[in-house]
Amino acid sequence: MWYKIKTAIIKWFGNIQIFPYPSFIMFGHTAYEMKGEDVRDVLNIIKPGDIVLRRYNHYVSGLMIPGHFTHAAIYMGDGKIVHMLGDGIDKQDILTFCRCDQVAIIRCNDEQINKIAIKKSASYFKQGIKYDFDFDFSDGKEFSCTEFINDIFNHPKMDRIKENYIMPDDFLTLDKTIFEVKYQKGK
Repeated sequence: MWYKIKTAIIKWFGNIQIFPYPSFIMFGHTAYEMKGEDVRDVLNIIKPGDIVLRRYNHYVSGLMIPGHFTHAAIYMGDGKIVHMLGDGIDKQDILTFCRCDQVAIIRCNDEQINKIAIKKSASYFKQGIKYDFDFDFSDGKEFSCTEFINDIFNHPKMDRIKENYIMPDDFLTLDKTIFEVKYQKGK
């Protein structure tokens, strides 16, 4: 029961936006900083297997996640992103995913690792993996967005795993000999 209550509260807070100047609070979506030319840049750069980070400014959920970026996903190719949302694993069009304020693209330079990550995410999508609102990295059956990315890339556990979480910004600091930031709007 507590898990259902916690899930509902997290989803509800995820739709609240706070604007400091002028001060007001809004519920729902608004205009985004990513404009057409920014999305064209993303479409020209992105390749299958890329890790994609995004951020929404002003949302309360962004205030609760340490760091700059607040979400992580993988680009599958053919215009599709796979990522973990509150309702579970989701496949979304890249244009819809880019309806946000800021994006970063991180590329793994090892094609074999990319192929495995794409195959694993497609398998998880078919299984209908659920979101991990406990953020506990415990069972491998439910994932937060960053836990999902860490798992599909079979990345050695990062330092933060000791603290029982991985933040989206942590992907910006992965081993530079294997992972490279290819694009970043914002920060």
